[in-house]
Amino acid sequence: IEKEALHDRMTECEYFNGEASFFSISTEKAKKKVSRVPIMSQGRKALEIANKEKALGFDDFDLEYYYQLFAHTLQRDPTDVELYDMSQSNSEHSRHWFFGGKMIIDGVEQ
Repeated sequence: IEKEALHDRMTECEYFNGEASFFSISTEKAKKKVSRVPIMSQGRKALEIANKEKALGFDDFDLEYYYQLFAHTLQRDPTDVELYDMSQSNSEHSRHWFFGGKMIIDGVEQ
C-alpha cells in the first residue's frame, strides 16, 4: 500500500493497521505547544514570517489588518493557533459574503 493512501495531509498523520481514528491519533506535531508570534517586539515582519512559514495565505490587507488588531487594539502577540484559525475562517471558500449575496433574517435584509 502506498504511503499517500495512508496519510492524512490535513492532520499530517500516518494511519497504521487501518484502525486509526481522528481522535486517537498521537503525533509529535500534536504535542507541540502553542507559540506566540512576537509582533510586539518585532513588528509586522514577525507576522509576515509566520504567514510564510505556516502557509497562512494572508495577503497584504490581511497582514496589515491583523497586525493592527493585535499590536494596537489588543496590544499583545497573537498565538499561532489564533492565526491559523483566522486563516481558515477568512479563506476564500469561507467568504460567503465575498460573492455579494443578500442575507435576510426574519424577513429583514441585513
